[in-house]
Amino acid sequence: MADALLFRALWNTGTIAAAVVDRFAKIERLNPGMENLLGYPATAWTVAPFEFLLDNRDKSRGRAMLADLIAGRAAPGWSELRFRRRDRSVFWGRVRSCALRPPSERRGGALLIVEDITDLHSAHDTERRWRELVDRVPIGVCECTLDGTIIHANHAFAGCLGHETPDTLCGQELSALGASIGAETDLRGFLSQLHVEDATTSVRLRHTDGSEIAAVLTLHPVCDSEGTIASYEFLLQDGFHAVDYRP
Repeated sequence: MADALLFRALWNTGTIAAAVVDRFAKIERLNPGMENLLGYPATAWTVAPFEFLLDNRDKSRGRAMLADLIAGRAAPGWSELRFRRRDRSVFWGRVRSCALRPPSERRGGALLIVEDITDLHSAHDTERRWRELVDRVPIGVCECTLDGTIIHANHAFAGCLGHETPDTLCGQELSALGASIGAETDLRGFLSQLHVEDATTSVRLRHTDGSEIAAVLTLHPVCDSEGTIASYEFLLQDGFHAVDYRP
């Protein structure tokens, strides 16, 4: 009973954006939060197929998702779909869905809760475009976690060390690229400090052909949206084959 009252309160206050559809995936109810998100009154979409709320690019995917859920072929879950507002603008919604099974019926409808994640998608698109740009620049660039694990490297960085693809570097410790135990120790010590501004270190790195590369690594802290340092970006400069490496 308490759960029902809590859900009713959430539904009516518009804290969440939600919709209920029948067993034919037609809209039975939209709550105030969904009205605000779409810019339409709930009555405008009564008995319309839920897919009508979606952008044309995602109508078929949304239709299939609901059909599988209502028919019992899919478990409750979430999908990311594009919706179209009354003003014709498009937003990305994370749709959490679960089937509703009335005791007297074999098939019921579904409850859908929608979260606007447009800003998150925009951030992902920006990051993707940034990575594509970084992959094309001739300067070696890599990104590491705060403990020094490589999470991304461009082709110039990998090529300078003799790797055919950056994928072989991802997951490695940056310090492990040192040309000697001393170089590894120096890199580990450099990374053990929390750098709040750009910093530079000279180091010898090991090439895959066994030679050393005398390099200058410039570190740049990368902050998240709250201003907290989330990772380090490194530029590899002045790299050249120095001497044959002897372990």
